[in-house]
Amino acid sequence: MKPLYTFALVTFALSFASSAHAGVFGYDEEVVEIGQIEGGRLRIGYKTTALYFFAGVYLSNDGYVLIKGDDVASCTRLDDKKIRTMQASGQLPTPMPKYSIGLGRYLWGYSLWVILFLLALIPFVKEVVLKRGS
Repeated sequence: MKPLYTFALVTFALSFASSAHAGVFGYDEEVVEIGQIEGGRLRIGYKTTALYFFAGVYLSNDGYVLIKGDDVASCTRLDDKKIRTMQASGQLPTPMPKYSIGLGRYLWGYSLWVILFLLALIPFVKEVVLKRGS
C-alpha cells in the first residue's frame, strides 16, 4: 500500500506543479513591472528566474530590469553601477521603487523541496497514527 500512496502523492504533486508552468523541466523567467519613466515609454521592473525539475528547485532574484516598449521579454538588467549612472543623469528615480517577490512565487520556486519534505514525513505520520489506533 505504501508504494501506491507514494506514487499517488508524487503524481498529484507533479501534475499540480506542471499545471502552473508550461513545462516541468528548465527555467521560468518572470518580469514584473513596478514603475514607468519617460512618460511610460520605458518601464522599471524586476526579474526572477526559477529552475524546475518536475517541481521548483530554486528561485533567484535577478534584480531590477529596464523594459523597453511592450515586449517584457526584451528587458535590460540594471546592475548597481548602471542604476547609479542613470540616477545621476535623471533617467531613473532616486530612490528606486521598492519591490518584493510574492510568497506564491517562492513556494513554486522551491516546491520540489516542499514535496520531498512532505514525503519524508510520511513514515513518522504513519507511525503516530498507528500508535493512536492501538
